Amino acid sequence: MNVTPIVFAGPTPLIIGKPLILKQKACVPCAIRKVKCDKAQPCSNCKRWSVECAYPSPVRAARRSRKGHHDAAAGDHGTQIGHQKLSYAPSPQDAFPFSFWNANTGLEGPPRLRLHHLECCWRVFKTKVDPLVKVVHLPSTELIIRKADEGYDILSREENALLAVICFTSVSSMSCAEIEGHMAFSKPEAVSKYRSIAECALSKAEFLTTDASMTLQAFVLFLSFARFNNEPKLAWGLSGLARRLCSPNKTNASPFEEELRRRLWWHLWYIDRRATEDHGRLRSNQSAFSDPELSLPELPLNVDDMELYPDMTQLPRSSPGWSQMSFTLICIEIAKTSCALEKDGEESFQHKEIMIDACEKRIADTYLIHCGDTVSMYWLAKHVSFVLINEMRFKLYLQRPVSFDSSQLRKAPDSLFLIAIEIVDAPRALAEHAEAKKWTWLLSAYLQFLPLAYLLTELCHRASTSGSQAVQDAWDAARVARGRWVRSGHDLKNIEILEGLMTEAEARLKVHQTQELSDFGTNQSMDFPMTDWAEYSEGWSAIYELPEFVNPIGLEGGDIWHWDEDSPRLI
Repeated sequence: MNVTPIVFAGPTPLIIGKPLILKQKACVPCAIRKVKCDKAQPCSNCKRWSVECAYPSPVRAARRSRKGHHDAAAGDHGTQIGHQKLSYAPSPQDAFPFSFWNANTGLEGPPRLRLHHLECCWRVFKTKVDPLVKVVHLPSTELIIRKADEGYDILSREENALLAVICFTSVSSMSCAEIEGHMAFSKPEAVSKYRSIAECALSKAEFLTTDASMTLQAFVLFLSFARFNNEPKLAWGLSGLARRLCSPNKTNASPFEEELRRRLWWHLWYIDRRATEDHGRLRSNQSAFSDPELSLPELPLNVDDMELYPDMTQLPRSSPGWSQMSFTLICIEIAKTSCALEKDGEESFQHKEIMIDACEKRIADTYLIHCGDTVSMYWLAKHVSFVLINEMRFKLYLQRPVSFDSSQLRKAPDSLFLIAIEIVDAPRALAEHAEAKKWTWLLSAYLQFLPLAYLLTELCHRASTSGSQAVQDAWDAARVARGRWVRSGHDLKNIEILEGLMTEAEARLKVHQTQELSDFGTNQSMDFPMTDWAEYSEGWSAIYELPEFVNPIGLEGGDIWHWDEDSPRLI
């Protein structure tokens, strides 16, 4: 047998092929948000989102076979796995249009809104919310809405915050029937859910530290509806924060941005003033927000949004007439006059009356004279201006100086008494106006404390004229209004005050009627001594300087009138 010897020719060289290249994966934030990653370090998306760009290991774990896994497990236990039908009923959470990503990752995504829900909220916002709180530029926001149609992932945090707050404010202004027709839950549940998402979106947009105009727009919208939803404490506290973030004169700002920031600043000024009154706080004389003549920027222009665009080099001229900005300007003008009345303490009573009359004429000539009666927004503007202007008159007559003699103090204008009746009786009248139905959500929150307090005070001193038609109408309106306060469920000191005034007025009326029976056949009448105006108290009562009523029945120790911290307000 021939054996071939083995010849060792040295070590066998290794055959080196092409190196194994592992394909880099997308970074974790891009993978979570399901967007394309450029795989830079850091990637462009993470730079834009301001998040940490972290990449997973490029080594892919081998897939484990799942075949026969459940069958083997069942065989080991001697049990056969069958099939069972699942009964599942969708919950309101499933119907809720938003959905955030897993919060455990620390990267909550923007709110997810179904397209038809977003379109519905946007339509409602343009007709019910934007005319009242004019801080958003509609054409620019329309572009964001169209951008959202392509995907929410491409929206910035500021844009997501604005859309979330727009949806929250829209739902708040919708009727129960409208919400039930478009969504699968009730209005209280919808408002609660949308509000939570709006708060989360604002937090992700860093509203506490940013000065981005879009985030501030969303913030101001949110604060406005905090007031409308009877949360003056929240609006009062956060408006002070927002005003420090919103500077009306931003460096190197374009004319377009300057105008939008003026809108923001003045609306914050208005919110701060009204929320301060609601909360029962004194306005600091050192605050620019409390003094209409101290370092305040110019008022926003009375123009429509279509006259403003980002590339403009010069702003249009403001002119009399009705525009999309007119309602907000009306409220600001009246608030400035009210602020001037409080500042101008040394002026005479008659001079302050002239200031109120001048404000009323200016509002009418500049804005209201151009409004008809067929558009619901025109009707609302006339109604709100009528109420706010006469609120100044109620405050003025309730703080008349002690130097007024008794007869002069007793003779409050009958016209103001009739106006108070009209305002207190407004909810009944609003139900008869087709134009008012659109604004029921707004007007129903106004519980008319000041007009009702003035009306009851007058009734205390008009017991001798209880047979007149005006006094009878006043009693009817006052009793219905008291029922609204009780049904509102608010645990307010104001309710106790109004109950005391109502009890006092009813007691005086009863005494007068008893006196009439005892003096049957005579022309004698029962009269009551007028209350002296007391020194104005500090704190809440100093806001309106309401007088002390001598020991009204039902109030201990003749409590001073004051505004409760949670008193709801109009606009």
